Amino acid sequence: MSSINPLGSGSGTGSSGIGPLSSASPQQLQNQFLQLLAAELQYQNPSQPVNSTQFIAQLAQFSTMQQIAQLSQQFSGLTQAQSLATGAQLLGKAVTYQDAATGAVASGTVTGVSVSSGQVQLDVGGQQVSLSQLQEVSS
Repeated sequence: MSSINPLGSGSGTGSSGIGPLSSASPQQLQNQFLQLLAAELQYQNPSQPVNSTQFIAQLAQFSTMQQIAQLSQQFSGLTQAQSLATGAQLLGKAVTYQDAATGAVASGTVTGVSVSSGQVQLDVGGQQVSLSQLQEVSS
C-alpha cells in the first residue's frame, strides 16, 4: 500500500508543507494548524474516524493558540507605547550615551522622540540615539 503525504514533500521546506515553527508568525502557525487538521480529517480511516473528544480538544488548542497570538501582539504594542512614554519623559533632559557607530561616549540634550523600525529613537544633538544606548540622564 502506498503512503500519502498531503502536507508536502516531507522536507518541511516546500511552500505547501509545514515549515519550522521557530520562525513562523502567528498567522503562519494558524495556517499550519488548519492544514494539519484538514489533512487529518481528509485522510482519516473511515472505519476509525476521529474521536469527537480529540477533535474538540484540537479545536480548543487552536482557540488557545489564537488567544496567545493576540496577547503577544497586544503586549508588543504596550511595550512600544511604554518605551515611547519613557522617551517623551526625557525631552529637555541632558543625557550621556555611547555612540553606536564609534563606541565613543557623547552627551547632549534630548530634543525629540520618534519611532524607527519599531524602536524608539531620541534626537540628541542631531543624532538618533536608542534608549539602550543611554548611560546617564540628568536634568
